[in-house]
Amino acid sequence: MPNFKETTKIISMLENGDLQTRYNLLRKIYSSDSENCAKVIGFTGPPGAGKSTIIEKLSRWVVEKFGETVIFAVDPSSHFSGGAILGDRIRFFQETGVYFRSFATRRTYGGLSSVIRDAIRVCEMFNFKTIFVETAGVGQNEIDVRNISDYVVVVLTPLSGDAMQALKAGLLEIGDCVVVNKADEGPVEYFMRDLELSLKISNKKNTNVLKTSAVTGEGLKELATYIETILRSEKPKIRANSVQARVKTFFLELINKEVEGLDSTGGNFDEILRDLVEQFGSRVSNSIKRLLG
Repeated sequence: MPNFKETTKIISMLENGDLQTRYNLLRKIYSSDSENCAKVIGFTGPPGAGKSTIIEKLSRWVVEKFGETVIFAVDPSSHFSGGAILGDRIRFFQETGVYFRSFATRRTYGGLSSVIRDAIRVCEMFNFKTIFVETAGVGQNEIDVRNISDYVVVVLTPLSGDAMQALKAGLLEIGDCVVVNKADEGPVEYFMRDLELSLKISNKKNTNVLKTSAVTGEGLKELATYIETILRSEKPKIRANSVQARVKTFFLELINKEVEGLDSTGGNFDEILRDLVEQFGSRVSNSIKRLLG
């Protein structure tokens, strides 16, 4: 039985803890002998496409069919507080059996929070089997969702511009399924024609394409059937979730932290650079020694 309370506690410590705390937790979760593996389905697309609405409707059905479900929603960060700007997710319902958590991007790129990969690993340790990840919807740089998801659903609308914009953004290349939401609005047939051409150009002409509408209910059953096929498949795809990759990322976090506050009293370019490199090397070395004890 998944443990909501313990999952929340560990993810919060990974997101907000100091470097030493996160290091100790990362050692634990990436050294675990747990072989549990969740199905991770990513939802991406431009702002206002209706990703939250689709996930909300799907999650009720998934809980009924497959049990406890995790939803990770990534939101842009406030430039002032650094926290998530929740947008319409402040109205997101809390269904029984749904573990919902919103993350701030905290100025990371790719539409994801830096802690998402670790949060997925924590959920797997606590035996969650189904995880939905919704990206921030920040524009043309959201392809990182491909690296942490087994399947990616790209959500577009007829009113979000022509399908060529999705092609230029790289969204069509990473999608296993394209959902044209709000099909009851706008010139949907023209959009579908452009989408078909865009998929052909990107060599993705066999990609599943569905039209949906939360207002009329069109296509929601077909989308649920597609998700069920994914969740009933034998095993997840292999995600780039290796210990080595995570250690390198953590090392980059450490480097970025130690760069902050470096200063030099040197007079010319060479002197300043040499001084900063010397300070930096000493700082990083001392930080690693402290972490390793």
